[in-house]
Amino acid sequence: MELRLFLAAALVVIPGTVLGASLPLAGSYGTPAGCAADAGGDKVLISADDIRFEGNVCPYTNITESGDKAWQVKIACEAGHDEVVRGTLDITESPDASKLTVALKDGAGPKGDFLPCDAAATASQ
Repeated sequence: MELRLFLAAALVVIPGTVLGASLPLAGSYGTPAGCAADAGGDKVLISADDIRFEGNVCPYTNITESGDKAWQVKIACEAGHDEVVRGTLDITESPDASKLTVALKDGAGPKGDFLPCDAAATASQ
């Protein structure tokens, strides 16, 4: 019972932090190769659960809301490294979900504007 009260109090104290490592995105975003999971090309795939780029799988370790459809996201890239490589990103989803803008604040991670995967697949054809 005490643990439940502590957890409830912790939720009240941390209002800007999204608990759980999942982004409330309208869908997945990325490059045509990333969305199609092609073997070649510039592969970036951003989903609600992680970011995949340059052969790395980067789960979200902390998500903080920074505005309407905007978040500061900390990632920990696991694949292809002897050590975990961390990064901090500013991620903003456009109001109409037509693009996702990623700015790299520090460490490792992709940057730029990314289309929804259904639009990225259409653009590559």
